[in-house]
Amino acid sequence: MGEHPTSGDEIKVMPGRYGPYVTDGTPNAKIPKVKKR
Repeated sequence: MGEHPTSGDEIKVMPGRYGPYVTDGTPNAKIPKVKKR
């Protein structure tokens, strides 16, 4: 995805056990599922 604006680490989208997530090495952020109407 690119570089983190403050740390300069690469931001990656990774496949996880419970769905994809975003990480730059230390904290992970879950990507919410989008519900269709």
